[in-house]
Amino acid sequence: MVHISDPHFAERVRTSFDLQNAMHLIQAKLPIVEHGRTEIHLPHWPGVEQQHGFVHGGVVGMIADSAAGYAAMTMVPASASVLTV
Repeated sequence: MVHISDPHFAERVRTSFDLQNAMHLIQAKLPIVEHGRTEIHLPHWPGVEQQHGFVHGGVVGMIADSAAGYAAMTMVPASASVLTV
């Protein structure tokens, strides 16, 4: 059985995500928040493309970094904080 240290982790993660201007800038959404798992979805639009029409690798890295950080945030107490470097 998995012990969830903060029963309100999903609300806490969503609130943090909503405060992240970078995610708003690229129009990313956070549809899934589960214990130990999050998903960030990004629409493919010209504002996130590189010169060949694909989503820029830097944008993909930004989303991966945020998704991993938020997944970690679901597993720590509400008094803790998560920061990737």
